[in-house]
Amino acid sequence: WGYTANMSLISVVAKTPDDRVAMASSRATWNNMSKFAWSYLGVPFLAILTGIFTEKYAYAVLSLSMSLLMVAGYFFHFKMTEGYEDTGTEELANAAKTKRARTNMVDLLKALFANPPLLCLLIADLAKWLFNFMVAGTVVYYFTYIALNKGMQASYMLIIAFLAVIGAYFSRYIGKMLSGRVTVIVCYFVMAAALLAARMLYTSPWVVVALISLAQLGYGCCYSCSSALYADTAVYSEWKSGKNASGWIMGLQNIPLKTASTLKSALLAACLAIGGFSATIAVEDASVAMKESICLALMVIPAVLLIIGAVVLLIGFRLPKSRVEQMEKEIEERKKAEESSL
Repeated sequence: WGYTANMSLISVVAKTPDDRVAMASSRATWNNMSKFAWSYLGVPFLAILTGIFTEKYAYAVLSLSMSLLMVAGYFFHFKMTEGYEDTGTEELANAAKTKRARTNMVDLLKALFANPPLLCLLIADLAKWLFNFMVAGTVVYYFTYIALNKGMQASYMLIIAFLAVIGAYFSRYIGKMLSGRVTVIVCYFVMAAALLAARMLYTSPWVVVALISLAQLGYGCCYSCSSALYADTAVYSEWKSGKNASGWIMGLQNIPLKTASTLKSALLAACLAIGGFSATIAVEDASVAMKESICLALMVIPAVLLIIGAVVLLIGFRLPKSRVEQMEKEIEERKKAEESSL
């Protein structure tokens, strides 16, 4: 709930498409930065706690410490965003606001199924998450059975963690120049091209690392911009229905994430089965068919999914920045008219 509420704040605090892209970029940058920092600080911190509390209690203390930091972070968010959104008491004091805030299950379902841009975005977002999970779950097979160098994975993980931060940070500038929608579409096509090029050159490990890292850079951009696009669909929903369902819509980001997490296992297993994969096969005895099945899961399927996602956004997500700004203006005018009539 806290994670979803945190994402929902983007649509509450940011009032323009450019502001939403910038805020989503900032959120994604620090999100990726925390992963990057934890990879270096986590083990030493655990070692310090083990020395103080012994191994029996170190993990419990570590969990408690991280939980307290999370609580502190959410409290800071609570104080920083105070005043941007009416409390329940303030809404009840204003009949017009109460009417807008009151949503039932029918309103929420309409916010989803009567919202074509949102439906297209959910499909495209599924492609993004499947790329992420498929690559993360398959890359170990590549380094083991094709590159024949497991040690390369550590370098690869460091590179993509750094590029994810860079991609998330610079997405605010790219998104402002091209719009969040165009940024995601372009990144999807670039990511797909990088993966397909990696498939053609899969016998050159460092070339593959470079190309997949380029795709991960694009993923960093998409990861940040997607939250801003969900916020745009929330504006469209409120403009169309008169009901503010931004919290519900922002929370729907978890659907493609959870779906991709489930589908990844089935897709990866199917790809490996096609190549006759078996953990008992010695790495030097891996057949060409087995190596190609790994490439299918690591490069080809994610690339195809990204192309589908880009096409879906290109055709179905018809919310240019100018239209979103016009809808926001009309919503504000409608609110003022409702309040003045009471």
